[in-house]
Amino acid sequence: MIKKLKQLTTDNVLRRIDLQFAKFVRQQERTISDEVKLDILTIIAAAVSNELSKGHSCLPVGKLTSNKILDLSIVKTTELISNLPPQNEWLDVVNEASVFSSGSTLTPLILDNNRLYIFNMWKHEQNVSNRIKSMSIRSNIDDNQFSTLKMSLDNLFPRPYHILFNKLEEMEGYGTKEDYIDIVTDTLDVIAPVGINWEAVSEICSTATTINDLSKLDKIIPDEYCLNWQKVAATTALTRQFCVISGGPGTGKTTTVTKLLAALIMSYVINNKQAPTIQLVAPTGKAAARLTESISKAVDSLDVPENIRNNIPTQASTIHRLLGARYRKAAFKHNNKNPLHCEVLVVDEASMVDLPMIDKLLDALPTGAKLILLGDKDQLASVEAGSVLGDICSFSDYPYSKEQSETVNRLTGYNTLNINNNNFDLDMTSPIVDSLCMLRKSYRFHSKSGIGQLAYAVNNGSFKDITKVFAMNFRDIEKQDVNKESYDGLIRDVADEYKDYLLIAKSGSKSPKAVLDAFSNIRLLCALREGNFGIEMLNKKIENRLISSRHITKSDGSIWYEGRPIMVTKNDHNMGLFNGDIGITMKDPETGSLFVYFEMSDGNIQKFLPTRIPPHEVVFAMTIHKSQGSEFASTYMLLPAQRNPVITRELIYTGITRAKKKLRLYSSDEMLEHGVKTKTNRNSNLHKLLN
Repeated sequence: MIKKLKQLTTDNVLRRIDLQFAKFVRQQERTISDEVKLDILTIIAAAVSNELSKGHSCLPVGKLTSNKILDLSIVKTTELISNLPPQNEWLDVVNEASVFSSGSTLTPLILDNNRLYIFNMWKHEQNVSNRIKSMSIRSNIDDNQFSTLKMSLDNLFPRPYHILFNKLEEMEGYGTKEDYIDIVTDTLDVIAPVGINWEAVSEICSTATTINDLSKLDKIIPDEYCLNWQKVAATTALTRQFCVISGGPGTGKTTTVTKLLAALIMSYVINNKQAPTIQLVAPTGKAAARLTESISKAVDSLDVPENIRNNIPTQASTIHRLLGARYRKAAFKHNNKNPLHCEVLVVDEASMVDLPMIDKLLDALPTGAKLILLGDKDQLASVEAGSVLGDICSFSDYPYSKEQSETVNRLTGYNTLNINNNNFDLDMTSPIVDSLCMLRKSYRFHSKSGIGQLAYAVNNGSFKDITKVFAMNFRDIEKQDVNKESYDGLIRDVADEYKDYLLIAKSGSKSPKAVLDAFSNIRLLCALREGNFGIEMLNKKIENRLISSRHITKSDGSIWYEGRPIMVTKNDHNMGLFNGDIGITMKDPETGSLFVYFEMSDGNIQKFLPTRIPPHEVVFAMTIHKSQGSEFASTYMLLPAQRNPVITRELIYTGITRAKKKLRLYSSDEMLEHGVKTKTNRNSNLHKLLN
């Protein structure tokens, strides 16, 4: 059997670590000596290990009886197990083996709830579920704090009459009653229009000459008719020790968390307490830099006293840096014996955080600290095993408990949260439901945004709606079929757009930050790494085209040149560079020597000698996976001509939502339809454990 598995490793079906783990399990087995049964154990061990490479945290027992073990063809599976007993007898071997347990003893493999785990992954799942459930409780809020929070929330989430006034001005007094109903309902987040005197609303809207004139709507449309999900999310985070705020691009996750942090600080300061220590983190350096930039802008726009603003952190770190990554050591500096110094921890882009990492983060969190996760549950799950944000947000369709609904309504002034719903058995609902809030309104993608409409259609898995969106001729989206002509045109157009940043980089007239910003305006996103549709080939083609047009000048056979864009592919904790960080090669203005300039997670620019850069690759094109946490004004997305298991709804949605202003999609209709109908399903038991 080992010989067969070695061949599968050669054929790239198994990883070397899968083979080594299978050998280890076979050697460790003490109860079974029968060679046939040991062969069964060996296959199972290899299969469980291999599931991690696909993002799964476990292997369902049902897969043991599948006619496609290790995702091999039926013919290959038959060849692999030809000399073994029927697969429906394999579970008996698992129950007999000493290398398996239910978790009560330390064994290499675990059988729990009809799922097979490597011990570490089972332990991570248990730890995460136990900690999240223990944190899914109400925060201790006294009457004074409650009053302060309500006042702060009302001040931080005022009615956007300035936006409404601008929309009314655009109508130039020619609006109908129906126009006013649509604009007011959308701008003021009205969800209970019945009972509102719309004649009076129309009169106020049609005669308003100043923003203050619109304040008359306060009495006609009281708060109980409205529902601002940002305000609900802030209230949820303020009243719970653990909170998840999920929403698509432009729904205002950063704005919401900035305002809720301001409200939290106010509740401390007004009641003569020291402001809480707050930490901001993201999974990658790029995501941390973006969080630093966006939260800094959000803080600057807040209408709060200076002492409140000064206590809101504007510098974000990577998770690795916060936990204290150490050179060549797997363990972090911070853990339950040496916890983090913070009372509030905000984690952005939480969909990218894998199961082991969230376990280590929770382990280092001080007892009683508040944890707020921000992310988009519909994006791609983490590259490594687990789908933590997705598993947690699987409860988001459930209504809040009566107690939580009443608390939120009291603090917000709303009366529209669903307290009960006959479609749900509230006695069976997880306690984490009260800690979740989904932001439902996009402030970036309005009704005239093709990007927003397309993302919505993809998220719903409707190819029919996708076709309708493209047929509406939105200015911000284009789609082309994939053929030789469009493929060559794609390379030409992408290369042409990159010329601007290269001219700036070579001129030396702008700062490194300006060059990095110019480069980040454009990106080609791909699903694959290899082949004609992969980033390796496309990066070469784009680079060669720019060499031909003399926008790139190479000398002395070196791979380095002015403007060379690279992405780090391996963490280097000593240098502070991490997988996914992007740098641009430029001449130092003083010495004329080439350096690679990076924007660090704190927003500062740092330069490094090319010879010191850790493993990296050119990044004119990047995978959609690596693009998470980034946004580009002009985004090109290329899907392969042939079907591939990586093409899923989540991947396509993630690629589309990287675009801020313009998206050009290159794909056949068949590939697009297949992708949006293929939903990612990661094997995990976290959902059940949290319930």
